[in-house]
Amino acid sequence: MIDDKQTNKKPPICFFVIEPKYFLGIVIREAEKKGTIVPYASPRCRVFEGTSGSTGISLALVARALGYEAEIVLPDDTAVEKSQLIENMGATIVKVRPVSISNRSHYVNVARDRAQRFIEDGGKGLFVDQFENQMNWLTHYETTGPEIWQQSRGKVDYFVAGAGTGGTIAGVGKFLKSVASDVQLILADPPGSGLFNKVKHGVMFSKTEIEGKRRRHQIDTVVEGIGSNRLTGNLAQIIDLVDDAIRYLSLSLIPKDLLKIHNLLSHHFFCV
Repeated sequence: MIDDKQTNKKPPICFFVIEPKYFLGIVIREAEKKGTIVPYASPRCRVFEGTSGSTGISLALVARALGYEAEIVLPDDTAVEKSQLIENMGATIVKVRPVSISNRSHYVNVARDRAQRFIEDGGKGLFVDQFENQMNWLTHYETTGPEIWQQSRGKVDYFVAGAGTGGTIAGVGKFLKSVASDVQLILADPPGSGLFNKVKHGVMFSKTEIEGKRRRHQIDTVVEGIGSNRLTGNLAQIIDLVDDAIRYLSLSLIPKDLLKIHNLLSHHFFCV
């Protein structure tokens, strides 16, 4: 970090690239308090989730540590490294064809249905529901946001994040705006996602939906697990407070793109 007092340049920019999953343990503990699931029961209680992989890895680890079985529903084109990690941590994997969220066969809908059937058959189970569960963004508001503010000593000018569930940018963004209203929230959105245009123009739209190019069902963006053509319950908490959006193909390109867009060619640093 360069001390801006020693220069006449603009204040430093801080980019945070983060993917914490604190809320998974909190969701499980809250379910325990309600008696929905019980740790180390016989037979074991089971937690379910539909994911493109990253949350599945975290959930498999957390579930095993807390005494639960985990069943993870993945699209069958998920990176093999992710599915191998999930299996190596003892979770059960169910693979489905990639389809639109409006289809009952979408991995999120399949996970929800399998959890419901498990419970109806007499088991104790929990569907985590990372996209709509409000504990997602609230956990980032209560933990990740304050942690970033403290570790940066309150010197955050920009917070840049992609949106999968939207929990990170919603929770961290709300917190940062509450302590420093001039902090700029930037959504980094990959091609194939409609969130860029939602922020820029108020319309959920991707170029892949242009007449003559549109597929019957828009399924994926070019970055696994990031971007969407729908507004999740978590992202809805912050979308109106997002200041700008940029397109990106790789996280390594974000600093250059952001500096170019905002003419901020002064020093910057990374907090990972």
